[in-house]
Amino acid sequence: PESLSGNRYIRRETPDAADMMRERERIRASFDTQLRNCPHEVMIVSGEALSFDAGNRQHLTHAFLSQYTDDLTCLTYIRPPFSYMESWFQEKLKAGLAQPLPDLLFPNYRKRLHGLVREFGRTNCRFVRFDRDTLRDNSVIADFAHRAGITPVPPKQPVDNASLSAPAICLLYVYRTLLA
Repeated sequence: PESLSGNRYIRRETPDAADMMRERERIRASFDTQLRNCPHEVMIVSGEALSFDAGNRQHLTHAFLSQYTDDLTCLTYIRPPFSYMESWFQEKLKAGLAQPLPDLLFPNYRKRLHGLVREFGRTNCRFVRFDRDTLRDNSVIADFAHRAGITPVPPKQPVDNASLSAPAICLLYVYRTLLA
């Protein structure tokens, strides 16, 4: 965390519009350079937020990536709704952002994924149930690599994405909403 303290977005300072536009253009230029100079046959772009089509994000992403290739595949892992809601709530709660907004917890997959199908085409979209018991080697990384036809690079550190216990969730929720 100390190494990240210099990043104003992580410190939660509000940047002005000009700062955000400069940062957006810097990231876009960097991404463009990486795409143009990629020596590999397969390039993976991970974008969990892409399923949320705020500001026509899906259309803009497809248009941007289509400049580099006409072979785009969208692979989406879909959690059962309760699992999604539980995971989303825990992540927001751990980050100090959770508020009692049940409508935002519901995944509304039809609305979120329709835009991916519209932009990338049905034959270019693959939807996979996210269930560790059915994933290759019980790992989303291994499963993704297999489906993408690539050899996964072992992580440098063990992947630990353990869920909080119910008492821990309750305690953290009370602390974040009533005591903080």
